[in-house]
Amino acid sequence: MRILEAFVACGLILLGHYIICESNISTSMVKDVELEAMGQNLLCILEDQDLILSIIEDKGDWSSSLQELVESILPPDILYNISIVSQISGEALASGITNLDPEEDQTIYDTASVQGLYTFSYPIIRKEDVLLDIVLVFDRSGSMDEPIPGDPHNKIYYAREASCNFIDKLNVTTDKVGLVSFSTTTNIDADLTYDYDFVKLKINNLAPSGWTNMGGGIEDANSEFVTNGRSGDNVTWVMILLSDGKANRPIDEEYAREYALNQSQIAQEMGVWVYTIGLGGRDDIDEELLKEVKTNGYYYAPSAQDLNEIYEAIAEDLIYEVKYDILLIQITLKKL
Repeated sequence: MRILEAFVACGLILLGHYIICESNISTSMVKDVELEAMGQNLLCILEDQDLILSIIEDKGDWSSSLQELVESILPPDILYNISIVSQISGEALASGITNLDPEEDQTIYDTASVQGLYTFSYPIIRKEDVLLDIVLVFDRSGSMDEPIPGDPHNKIYYAREASCNFIDKLNVTTDKVGLVSFSTTTNIDADLTYDYDFVKLKINNLAPSGWTNMGGGIEDANSEFVTNGRSGDNVTWVMILLSDGKANRPIDEEYAREYALNQSQIAQEMGVWVYTIGLGGRDDIDEELLKEVKTNGYYYAPSAQDLNEIYEAIAEDLIYEVKYDILLIQITLKKL
């Protein structure tokens, strides 16, 4: 009988030990999941442009401020270690942000580590010693008089507004701007000039009518660069072409398309930076052509109200230098 009781007792001890072990494993797993969730939350908070900038520029006592931020987010019983490393330079921007005791046995803790890549863009600065000669090539065909569904005004209304806002971003002491418009015929409405008000007046006087002689517009812009454009290594010739239709003049659409491509090839050989903008329904424009014509960017505007944002993006590309870095943020959390 005692032998049987001994077997039963041993069985209960083993079962109890198994249950305790399983309980410990379960608890450990729950802790790891909780720690990982805390780490992911902290990672989202640390991916902050202003915070990263203060670290890079070494503003104030950012190390203490960062530790205070971390400790205000994490429970008091959580240990942490944080590092931020540039993936471009390999430089450690932040390290030693920790409350871990290096002499303590770290194996006694449950641990979770998370990491994330964050693309940081430095504040944009104006390019120095760069002279811009910019010709706006403007579609004034009859379809520009039509509104896009959802837009309160017609297409040319927003095109005028966006292009005038673009001109206001230029540097009147270094940048020249001109205007070419096209419909059935083309016209150099304003030679390259520092007189921005004159160019804006010409833009606001454009009246929609006729067909879409895109090739003629590009040819007139090329001619303007040759005639009135400045020369020199620090001068950049820029063409910004806006159209809401398909090239269909002169003669026929096929010839008109080839004409536009040929003139754009000449522009590329001249070193012109060409940006193109397609406005309106995708069935109404020739996106393939506009993408072939461009050298530096094609933008699609489904609504004419999108044009301000597009011209803003082109202005930033031309006028400002934008520096990027890719940062690896690593967070390790520990808890008993």
